Amino acid sequence: MLRAEDGEALATVPLPDRDISAWLVFDKIANRPIVLTTEKLHLIAPASDRLEIEWSGDQFAEAPLHLTSISEDGRFLVSYSGYTFSYDQTLPTDRANSFTTFDLQTKTFRLLSLKARVLPAANVVLFHAPTNTMFVPYSATIKIKIKGKLITAKGCSCGTNFADFLHLGADGSLAPATRLQLPDDGANPTLISASNSMALSPSGALGFVSTVNKKIFSFDTMTGEIVNEETVPDNLTYLYYLTSHQSLLYANGTNKFVMLDAQVAPVINAVRVKKDSTLISGFNFLSGLKVTLNGEEVPTANRSAQNPGREIILPLGRKDLPPTQELRIEVTNRDGLISKPFVIKP
Repeated sequence: MLRAEDGEALATVPLPDRDISAWLVFDKIANRPIVLTTEKLHLIAPASDRLEIEWSGDQFAEAPLHLTSISEDGRFLVSYSGYTFSYDQTLPTDRANSFTTFDLQTKTFRLLSLKARVLPAANVVLFHAPTNTMFVPYSATIKIKIKGKLITAKGCSCGTNFADFLHLGADGSLAPATRLQLPDDGANPTLISASNSMALSPSGALGFVSTVNKKIFSFDTMTGEIVNEETVPDNLTYLYYLTSHQSLLYANGTNKFVMLDAQVAPVINAVRVKKDSTLISGFNFLSGLKVTLNGEEVPTANRSAQNPGREIILPLGRKDLPPTQELRIEVTNRDGLISKPFVIKP
């Protein structure tokens, strides 16, 4: 325990582990640190002036826990546990990504195994506590060959173009919620590498993911729909949302960081009034949005099926919108963020 003002060591506690590597997470609810090594999980007694182990238990047997987050109510530790594979030929499908929760009240583990030949980099799995959602961008693939009694597995950090969203239930169970699928760009593949990552807007309703072909995609965290994309001139590595500046911060593979203006509210670029409908074009249109016309909500406003994140269709056309009247259109996303008004003069 260090004092932040001057770095003075206030307290220490020895851990009865052989391994000197550890993950550390702070439990704000119970006011204590929690330590994970590859051997054990240690709960430190709540205190502000001392460090003392309250409980220690063996790590979950399936695989050691990696980067760990804590649920907003302080009850569950949520972790990625790694990729497992059985060399037993009678179980050729016994391979899985393992995600683990630990109940701090009952001291019990729960496991979710997603049987797949893809896996994420452990340090970029992202857990958003307010929405109990874990974002898992896959960056590596596994190839398995079976020849007679010989089974071999070979990994490749070749990247993929998809990610899974997992939801943490009230009982501590994790379950797949939805999937993000990035578009295939043909000759210049859109791939998430182990050096890429995800970031979230302050509300968690909008997410960002970087790719190796110098693109940043914005997506709806509830549905996985792409709502915007931007190409940058740099190689993209780690991505972070800087709330204080409303900007995306990313590393570009050199000794520099880049700050990029990041729109998290809906944006209207154009409005086209047709005979029987009105088309609103822009980006960051999330599921559950509302559209107001001159301050009144349009109850039947729908995002288009072909491009839901960037187009909204109103069932109001020229016959419903008098050309002599000024039209003031606004879009409000489900997190309460409102677009700048788009005004059509008579």
